[in-house]
Amino acid sequence: MLERDLVIPCTVVGLLQLREQMPTILVTGGSGFIGSHTCISLLSCGYDVIIFDNHSNSKVFPSLEVASFLSINNPDRIKIIHGDICKPDDIEHVFLASEKIDAVIHFAGLKSIPESFKNPSKYWSTNVAGTINILNCMAKYSCENIIFSSSATIYGGGQGKQISESDLINPTSPYGWTKFISEKIIHDQHKAAKESANSCDETSKTINAIILRYFNPVGAIKNGIIGESPLLSATNLFPTIMKVINGEDSQLNIFGNDWPTIDGTGVRDYIHVMDLAEGHVAAINYLLATPNCFIELNLGTGVGYSVLQVINTFEQIVGHVIPHTFHARRDGDVASCVADSSLARKILKWKAKRELSEMCFDSWNYWSKYLGSNL
Repeated sequence: MLERDLVIPCTVVGLLQLREQMPTILVTGGSGFIGSHTCISLLSCGYDVIIFDNHSNSKVFPSLEVASFLSINNPDRIKIIHGDICKPDDIEHVFLASEKIDAVIHFAGLKSIPESFKNPSKYWSTNVAGTINILNCMAKYSCENIIFSSSATIYGGGQGKQISESDLINPTSPYGWTKFISEKIIHDQHKAAKESANSCDETSKTINAIILRYFNPVGAIKNGIIGESPLLSATNLFPTIMKVINGEDSQLNIFGNDWPTIDGTGVRDYIHVMDLAEGHVAAINYLLATPNCFIELNLGTGVGYSVLQVINTFEQIVGHVIPHTFHARRDGDVASCVADSSLARKILKWKAKRELSEMCFDSWNYWSKYLGSNL
C-alpha cells in the first residue's frame, strides 16, 4: 500500500474531465527535489508526465517504482528524457517526440545564492536564457500554458512582516535577479500575445502563466522514497543539518547571530515539499481551465522559524545535540522572509497544512533510510 502522501486529494476541474485523455505536463527539472515530488502528485491526480532534466544536480528520477504503481494500467504515463534547457535542440526533441504537451512546469535551473555571486554569468545564461529557450519552443509547438518556478528571494527581506505579491521587488543576489527577470520575460510574452490577439493578429502565440514564488521547501514524501539529495554541495539549512546528524560534517555553520529576530538567527518560512507539490497541481488545474491567465502567487505557510528553532526541533527528533558554530553573515542573506499566501488560498483553494515537526521528521526519515549508509 502507498503511504498517504502518495495519494493526493485532487479535484480536476470539469473542463479536464471532458477530455478523452488527461493532459500531458512537461516538467523541466523533474528529477530534482521539488520536481520529483510534484511529478508524483501529478501522476496520482491522473496527469501524464514527461520529465526533462540534465541531472546536473539531481539523481535520475528515483521513484520509478512509485511511477510504475501509479501508471500500472498505462506504462506510458511517465517518460524521462535527458536534456539541457540551455540547448534549444534538446527542448525541441521533447516536443517532437510528444504527441501533445498541454503545459510546462519549469523547475530547471541553478539555485545556489552563494554560487550565484561567484559565477553570475553561469546563472544568467542558465536561468534566463534557458527560460527563453523554453518559451520559444512552446510558441513554436503551440503549447500555451506554463507554471514558472520562482523564488521569494526576489523580494529581498520582509523586515519582520509577511511578504505579499505586491511588495517591493528587491533581489539581493544574482540568483534572485535571474528569477525576477525570467518572471518579467514571461509576463512580457503574455502581454504581447494578448495585445496581438486583441488586434486580430493571426500570428500571435498565446501564453498563459502562473508564477509561483516559493519560500523554503523542505521535508520529503511521507514514506521517504524520495527527498532532498543534491549531488553538489548543499548550502540550504535542512541538508546541511542532515550531514551533521549523519556524521559527514562535525558541526553546523550558522551565518549570523545578530539579525533582528527572536534569537539573532535568520527566520524563514519553511514549507513542506508535499504542500508545495500539491500547490503545483492546484495551479495546473486552474491554469488549464482559465484562459488569458497571468498570476503571481506566493506559496508558503505564513509562519517563520529561526535557524535555532529548526535545530531544536531536529534535536528533539533525533535525541541528541546538533553541534553548531556562528559565523559572519553571508552576502545575499536577509533577517526574515515569511509569506503572505492568502492570494493562493483564494485563487487556487490551496493551503499548506504540514507543520515544522513533520517537515523535520520527514527529512530525517528520508536521510536516515536512504542516505545514512552512504554518507
